[in-house]
Amino acid sequence: MTTISYRQATNQDVPFLAKIRSENQETENHWNDRISAYLNYTHNPQQALKTRIIYVALHNNIIIGFVAGHLTTRYECQGELQWINVVEKYRQTGIASNLVQILAIWFIGQKSYKVCVDPGNDIARQFYKKNGAENLNSHWMFWEDIRNIII
Repeated sequence: MTTISYRQATNQDVPFLAKIRSENQETENHWNDRISAYLNYTHNPQQALKTRIIYVALHNNIIIGFVAGHLTTRYECQGELQWINVVEKYRQTGIASNLVQILAIWFIGQKSYKVCVDPGNDIARQFYKKNGAENLNSHWMFWEDIRNIII
């Protein structure tokens, strides 16, 4: 059994997160700038509040996935899952679901229970549904009360 550890991301992790994020879209430079700006509060998604966090998943001290979230007022939600990515080799192993759980615990600690997410595609939509999210509108999904998904 592979042991995966999780921790809060730091600015030093950004190049690794950018590399993972660029596997699906854009370039590493694009994501390096965007994730750095997100962490340093100079890039703010619509209606995002300053409070935000990124968690990483590690295997043998190598980052293999991450999840980012922040507090928000968008769609009357209190939190928003911004990004989640897992290196292809580690997909379908439960790591992404674990990252959602870790972020959910953070949202609960912030007393932010209604959490939105832009799934982006049908595969992601299925993943979020499997992890307890429902349709908010024709595009967005949400957890009415993120506390309900904690295992």
